[in-house]
Amino acid sequence: MLPTKQALLYVGQYSEPFASMRVTKDIKHLNNKIIECTFDQNTNQWVFMRERTDKSYPNSFNTAKAVCESIQEPVTSERLLDYIKKHRFHDDSDIMPPPKRSRY
Repeated sequence: MLPTKQALLYVGQYSEPFASMRVTKDIKHLNNKIIECTFDQNTNQWVFMRERTDKSYPNSFNTAKAVCESIQEPVTSERLLDYIKKHRFHDDSDIMPPPKRSRY
């Protein structure tokens, strides 16, 4: 098997790489550039999407971590509806009357 070159992906304020991805001709020239990637769950690899020329700084570690968590456990409509069902406002005024006001 031939060795493949790996691009190291960094997040803001960290000197250690956050992740890596295979170097392709599309990203070979993007050294020290901010890029956007998607995660291919079939191959378990990051895939280049585009260069982010609109950003001056890369994502923070916490943002990158939150993105990874949302990829692993995506918010589905089922999860969202279940959360709403469990945490929505419940009008309990018919359960117990308000306390009587004191005259003093």
